[in-house]
Amino acid sequence: MRSMLWVVVSSAALVACGSGGLTAITSAGAMTSSGTSAPDNLLGVYSGSALQGSVNKTVFGVVLASGEYYFAEMAPNQVVELVHGTSVAQGGTLTSTDMMDFPSAQNPLTGSLAGTYVLASSISGNLNYTSNTVTPQSLSLTYQLNSNAPQLPTAVARSWNFTDNTGASGTLTVDGYGNVSGSTSSSGCTLSGTMSPGNAAYNLTLNLTNCVVSGSLSGVAVLNPGTGGLALMAMTPTRNGAWVASAM
Repeated sequence: MRSMLWVVVSSAALVACGSGGLTAITSAGAMTSSGTSAPDNLLGVYSGSALQGSVNKTVFGVVLASGEYYFAEMAPNQVVELVHGTSVAQGGTLTSTDMMDFPSAQNPLTGSLAGTYVLASSISGNLNYTSNTVTPQSLSLTYQLNSNAPQLPTAVARSWNFTDNTGASGTLTVDGYGNVSGSTSSSGCTLSGTMSPGNAAYNLTLNLTNCVVSGSLSGVAVLNPGTGGLALMAMTPTRNGAWVASAM
């Protein structure tokens, strides 16, 4: 349905503190006044795989500079699902306590993400669910080289064929100003909105009408450097519904 996710200071520097002490800045991250390392920035596009029980999934998405992440997961004969949350990356450990997983457009699963990372290289970890009846997922993601750069409006300005997380297919168009319009071919769902360039991803706002999830949604669109495909991932303001699509 969808084929679909740093500049590291290489040498240590010493910065004088107001109290006369010294704070070291190294490749591990800036030191705070308490002596702990500041959070790392995992900004970029990532791709890889997830394993949930016996189900293998392909994963594609983005981690923003704020730590917010959007991952689209795809498995054979299943609709694309969205994994979203906010994370903190510090000292090689990645944590997120507000993870939501949308196996369908509505009724998301809640949980957490815990893992490890290597800057500008990889993320690995587990998605654990609040409900103990849901099988955890293991993630293995690779950073896409130089994917933290600002995106170009011209890279997405064309017509795209998409399949969304309800199983519907359709066409959407992005013009040179970032205006988005489109519809599904059978369900009567229409969409309009904007895509504006950001770092590693496009900021996405959508208004959906006559769709499984309708109303105003916001999120990101991420261009896959490997396939040229576009993943569109947007949620309602309360995160109780999501629209996810894989476009080519």
